Amino acid sequence: MNYRGLLFASVTLFATLSICHATAGDLSPQAGETRWTLVWSDEFNGPDSSCPDAAKWKFEVGGNGWGNQELQYYTNRPKNSFILALFAVPKSPAIRFTRS
Repeated sequence: MNYRGLLFASVTLFATLSICHATAGDLSPQAGETRWTLVWSDEFNGPDSSCPDAAKWKFEVGGNGWGNQELQYYTNRPKNSFILALFAVPKSPAIRFTRS
């Protein structure tokens, strides 16, 4: 076993963990404070069977393995990508939910 390499790896790991611990601090937001800003979202709230928002989503078309030997071929046909609304089904027959 190469002890010099093991020693170097141990010192490097210790230094990295020390730096991470020293700079982490408290990342939880305090009352009235916002630390995160939403930069992108999609609620998929279009009508059933509609395509996802083309301004936000693009098709990856192709095949031939894509670097990991996949056997699928990806197309841009709308029937392969559509919005389908899901809703909760109650377990109790006394409670009725309606879809809005």
